[in-house]
Amino acid sequence: MEKINLVCSDVDDTLVDGTSWWILTEKLGCSVRDVIDTFNRATRGEISFIEAERIFTKRYQNSGNANKSFIKNVFKNVRVKDEAKEIISYLKKKIIKFILFLGQLIFMSNL
Repeated sequence: MEKINLVCSDVDDTLVDGTSWWILTEKLGCSVRDVIDTFNRATRGEISFIEAERIFTKRYQNSGNANKSFIKNVFKNVRVKDEAKEIISYLKKKIIKFILFLGQLIFMSNL
């Protein structure tokens, strides 16, 4: 059997309960509806995705809580599914690289 070197997974509703951007938006006190509307405007070509990103960034920064400490605390409290804990534990023991997908962002982590 060949050795597995890399495992890729989506995070939202796969490893955790919920959707990361929705959770973060609510915890920052921002409007989920506004985020959806901005994303839809970009999808329809009314604004560029770069402009949408700028709008998201400004909204989040205006919350006063868009900092590393606050965001880490938000995601520290997100419930990881039991079956995901088992898989992550196994991967950690085997020292396998694990790539997590969050929407359009990709984070690589040695869990």
